[in-house]
Amino acid sequence: MLAVAAPILWIAFDWITTGEPLYSLTGTQATVETLDRHTGPVDLVLYGPRALGEVLQWPGMIGALGGAILGFAFLRRRSALGLAAAALALAAFAFLAAAGLAIIARYTMLAAAILSIFVAVALLGWRLLEPDHPWRRRWQLFAGVVLAMFVLWLPNQWDLDSRVDTDLTDQARIERDLTDLVDAGAFDPPCGKIAVPNHRAVPRLAFGLDIKPTDVVSASEEAIPGRGYLVAPASPFVIHNFILDPNDPTRISRKVPAGFGEVTRNQSWRVYRRC
Repeated sequence: MLAVAAPILWIAFDWITTGEPLYSLTGTQATVETLDRHTGPVDLVLYGPRALGEVLQWPGMIGALGGAILGFAFLRRRSALGLAAAALALAAFAFLAAAGLAIIARYTMLAAAILSIFVAVALLGWRLLEPDHPWRRRWQLFAGVVLAMFVLWLPNQWDLDSRVDTDLTDQARIERDLTDLVDAGAFDPPCGKIAVPNHRAVPRLAFGLDIKPTDVVSASEEAIPGRGYLVAPASPFVIHNFILDPNDPTRISRKVPAGFGEVTRNQSWRVYRRC
C-alpha cells in the first residue's frame, strides 16, 4: 500500500499545485531537450552504467558486481532481498530513462545505495563461509583487490569531494547574499515584478518575499519588465557559479536597462529599481 501511495500522492500534489497531474514528468521531459541530456533506451545502454559509476566510482562498481555474484552464489538466502531491491531500483531508473527523463547520476542514487551493501559483501562476506570452504580463500583475495582499489582511488575521490564542497560553499554564499537582500528590505516598496538573472533565483525570492512565483521573472528567458526591480550579479564570479549545469543555455548578462537606478548591493548582487 505504501508503494502505491507514493505515486498517487505525487500526482495529487502536482494536480493541486500546478493543475497538471503529470507536471513533474512532463516538466522534466522538457528540460531534457533544453539541457541536451541523454535519454531513451539506446542512451540507457550507452550512458546508464556511466551514470551509476559516477556515484559508485570504479572500486564501488567492481565491488558491487563481485559482491552480488558471490552473494548470490554462496549466501543466496541472505542476499535475496538486497538483490531484489537492487533489481527494482535499476528497473525504475531504466523505466524513467525510457520514459524520456534524463540519464544522470542523481537518478541512480537509490540503486547505488543498495549496491553499496554488496560492496560490503565483497569485502567481508567471506567471513560467513565455513573455514574449510574452497571459496573462502578466493573470496578473501577478491576482497583484498577491492580494498586495494579503494585505497588507490582515495586521491581521486578527495579531489572530487573537494570540488563539490567548493561548489556548494560558493552556491550557498551567493544564495545567502540573495536572502540578505530580502531581509534588508531591498524590494520595498513593492513596484511591479522582480527580474532575476535566471530561474534558479525565482523560488528563493518568491518564498522570502511571500509573493507569487509569477511575480518574479527570469531575465535570461523573458523580457525584463519596464518597471519594477532588477537583480543583477555583482561580479563574473557570481555569473560563473550561479549556473550549476554546464549544458544550461542560460546566459546571464550584467547589462542594466536604461531607467533603472541602483538601490542597494552586497558582495554578490546589485538591486536596481524603476518605479
